[in-house]
Amino acid sequence: MEKKDRQFLRSYLPSHIHNPFNLVFRLLTSGSAEARFALIGALMGIIIVPVDFVLSVFEKRLYARYRTPRKPLVFVCGPPRSGTTLLSQALINNLPLQYFNNLTSWFPRAPLTAMHLFGHWLPRHEVNYTAFYGKTRYLSGPNDALYLWDRWVGKNRDTVPDRLLPDAEKYMPQLFAAAEDLLDSALINKNNRLNTYAHLAADALPTAFFICMRRNPLMLAQSLLIARKEIVGHVDLPYGIDSDDRPRSATGDYLDDICQQVLYYERAAERQQQLIGKERFWIVDYEQFCHMPQQLVRQVAQSILNLSVPPDYFSHLEPFHVSDKVRISEEEFNGLRRRLEQLLPDRPSTQSA
Repeated sequence: MEKKDRQFLRSYLPSHIHNPFNLVFRLLTSGSAEARFALIGALMGIIIVPVDFVLSVFEKRLYARYRTPRKPLVFVCGPPRSGTTLLSQALINNLPLQYFNNLTSWFPRAPLTAMHLFGHWLPRHEVNYTAFYGKTRYLSGPNDALYLWDRWVGKNRDTVPDRLLPDAEKYMPQLFAAAEDLLDSALINKNNRLNTYAHLAADALPTAFFICMRRNPLMLAQSLLIARKEIVGHVDLPYGIDSDDRPRSATGDYLDDICQQVLYYERAAERQQQLIGKERFWIVDYEQFCHMPQQLVRQVAQSILNLSVPPDYFSHLEPFHVSDKVRISEEEFNGLRRRLEQLLPDRPSTQSA
């Protein structure tokens, strides 16, 4: 596929996919309704490009009426396969937060105009706790809205930006302020990659808070390996960030390379917290959240949204199942564990649950 074609498709397909036709086959045979819906969404986004271009004229006029958000912005980030989708769904279901839906991904140049024109026609579905690699079902379902971040940090989602693109500091606040007004609510948005460059957004969005998920390193490594097989299609090709500053395996071993990825994500989150501060950049353990979701939801309600809630307000929120089963070969699993014990000796959670 030519480079210019890849650039065009970047808004609709993951940037780390080298053979989209193989990906389509894997998604169709996955048995996941969310995967099939993601394929439909990618196709519709391409078909609707002319309409999107027309609506973008009105979209730019809309932004010009705003300057900066007034309400809190909640950004969920973390390594892929670390529970970010589950956390986002729990916060959406239990707090007064609005989000960019799947409809907006069909109109990456004019998402707010599309929501204004067509949003009231969408059937409302409860945000359920299911997803396929972050992809949800229904047009009203939550969307990561990565097409927005492409405007501000570039379309190469494999890398880590060191600065915002020109005029991003102006247009990023305008867009979120316009969305806040359109939806009449505080906003939540999930962008896994923010765990590597949240400080850039934090400077431009003073009302933003970041919740970064951290998962048992061994379970995360296993999930990243499975993603290489199921989504990327090759164990030697990374799923997620493949930035030049990421440590690589000195031996070329794919298990070691995955463990280097896990180490990179751990260090990246720690760096962002140092740059932004613990008050605005929270690091949350996936396993702890699953065991006690009420605790984190309450903390977001009180500390970020400034809501006063009764002590038993979130008592209906039951613990979530922690995904901790061994799903790869024993040889691969033990190989990941041995390497992680060397790279992260201070993390006892490298042992399986």
